[in-house]
Amino acid sequence: MLILPGQSVTNMFYDVFNPDPNQFGCGDNYQNSGFLTKKEEDQHITKEVIKSVRRTGQLNLSSRHIATVPEKLFSIYDAEDESTVDWDFGKPKKEEDSWWNIKPLSHLDLSSNVLTDIPGKIGMFQDLLVLNLHCNNLTELPKEIGSLQKLTKLTLNSNKLTHLPDDFFKLVELRQLTLGGNCLESISKDISDLVMLEKLDLSNNSILNLPPGMGFLIRLTELNVAHNKLTELPPDIVNLRSLLKLDINHNSIQYLPVMGELRKLQILHAQHNDIAEIPSFLGCEKLQEIYFGNNFIKDIPLEFCENMYDLKVLELRDNQIELIPPEITTMVHLTRLDLTNNDIKE
Repeated sequence: MLILPGQSVTNMFYDVFNPDPNQFGCGDNYQNSGFLTKKEEDQHITKEVIKSVRRTGQLNLSSRHIATVPEKLFSIYDAEDESTVDWDFGKPKKEEDSWWNIKPLSHLDLSSNVLTDIPGKIGMFQDLLVLNLHCNNLTELPKEIGSLQKLTKLTLNSNKLTHLPDDFFKLVELRQLTLGGNCLESISKDISDLVMLEKLDLSNNSILNLPPGMGFLIRLTELNVAHNKLTELPPDIVNLRSLLKLDINHNSIQYLPVMGELRKLQILHAQHNDIAEIPSFLGCEKLQEIYFGNNFIKDIPLEFCENMYDLKVLELRDNQIELIPPEITTMVHLTRLDLTNNDIKE
C-alpha cells in the first residue's frame, strides 16, 4: 500500500506495545468515594481465601477499592491463626490442606486499587515470582522490596512513583519490569544490574536521559521509552543485540546512532521526534517495520533502500521529504509506504 500526499488516510498504526498515553499520568488512577476501613479490607482475606493461598501460592486482591494492604495478609501462613485452623476434629482433613502441601506465596496481585504505600513487611514474601501493583497511587516503594530476589515479573505502571529505592536494583532475577505511566525523571545507572531483563517499559514518564550501562541488558527483547523527554539515546544502546522491538516515539531525539548492531531488531517506532536523518541500518536484516512519522527527515538515503530488502512497513508521513528515490522499488517486500504530508514535488 502506497500512501502519498493528498490522500485521506485512516491511521492504522495501532501499536499494542505502546498504550494510549492518556491512560497514564500522575493523577488519581482510581476514583472511588467509598474507601474501605481497615476491618473491611481484612475481610477480603477470608478462611477460604487463606486455604486457597496455601494450596496454590497465589492471591488476587485486584479491584477491591482497598487503600492499605490488609494486615491479615502478613499472617496468612501463621499456624496459630484461628481462622486457618479446622476445629472439626471429627472431619477428615483433606490431603491438599495438609501442612506438607502448603505452597509459599509466589503470585500477588494488588492492582487497580487506591494504595498509597506498600508496607516494608512485603519483604517477608521471599518466594514471590510475580507482583502486580499497577493502577494504584503509589508515590514510593519500600526498600524492603529488594528482599524479593526471586521476582521475575514486576508491574508498577500507572502509579505516581518519582524514584526507585537503591535496593530495588537487587531484583536481579527480573525478566519483565513495567514502570510506564509514573512520574520518574531519571533512572539510576544501577538498572544495568538487572541483567536478566527481557522486557522493560519506561514509557509515559518524564525521563530526561537514559543512564550509561543500558547496553549491559543484553537479554532485552523489548524496550519502550516512548512519551518521555529524551533528547538522545546512550551510545551503548546498540549493544542490545537481542532487541526485537524498540519504541522511542514522542520524545525530542534529534539523531539516532548507527543501528546495524541490532541484528535481531524487527520493529522500530520513532514517530514524533526531532530526527533529521535516517541512520544506517546496515546489518539489521530482520527489520520489518519502521515508523519515522512526524520528524524532520528530508531524504531517503540510497543505502537505506538497497539494504532494507525485507522491510514490509515504512512510515515517513509528516516529514520534509522532497524526492522519492527510484531505488525504493528494490524494496520488493514493502506492503505499506506512507509518505503523507511531505514536500514531494511532482
